[in-house]
Amino acid sequence: MEINRIERWLVETLGGDAALTAAAPGGVHAWPVLDEEKVFPVVVFEYQPGSEDVNGVGARRIMVSAQYLVRVIGKDCGVEDLKTAADRMDALLTAQMAPEILGVMGCYREQPFAMVEVDEGVRYPHLGGLYRILAN
Repeated sequence: MEINRIERWLVETLGGDAALTAAAPGGVHAWPVLDEEKVFPVVVFEYQPGSEDVNGVGARRIMVSAQYLVRVIGKDCGVEDLKTAADRMDALLTAQMAPEILGVMGCYREQPFAMVEVDEGVRYPHLGGLYRILAN
């Protein structure tokens, strides 16, 4: 299934980069990240509504256009402290691909994303974006 290939591509593309690993030592995980995995900053991805099949002639599916929220989450820091990791993540996801890797034909950011959660007095800033991933 396309979603499995997309998520494998996300883990391999983001998790295999030394610069991103240095900036986000918590690794790359599907949301939610389990408590025992929480080393910060961490990169997380989450499938979003707004994904759709793209059909060709004869109503035959030719690819999926999937939307993912991909972000770096920090702990007890500001959103600006995540900029290096978020910039590297964006560069990796939007790099020109040739040929397709694991069925992924392209990826682009549809909109930026930033927020700060507070849980029991601890700040958890998020920085990243909503990405459209095209795969077959």
